[in-house]
Amino acid sequence: MYRRASSASRICSESLTAFSIWSGGGYGRWFGIATATVNAIAALLSIPAYPFWSLAIFAIDVLIVYGLAAYGGDRRITAG
Repeated sequence: MYRRASSASRICSESLTAFSIWSGGGYGRWFGIATATVNAIAALLSIPAYPFWSLAIFAIDVLIVYGLAAYGGDRRITAG
């Protein structure tokens, strides 16, 4: 039987991922991409129940994956 992770462990892993991304670590970047991808798939699977909400979450997940893939972990500051 499928069992959901507890909210405390989920918040802990998301917090570790966020701090890893902020510090420029590669772990957070790849874990964030994997988590957003799984969440995007789950959003697509829930379209019949919540069509507009699922599409909004899917769009946000796509932006998260793009942002982490293109800019995640890059700590360089560029001046114009």
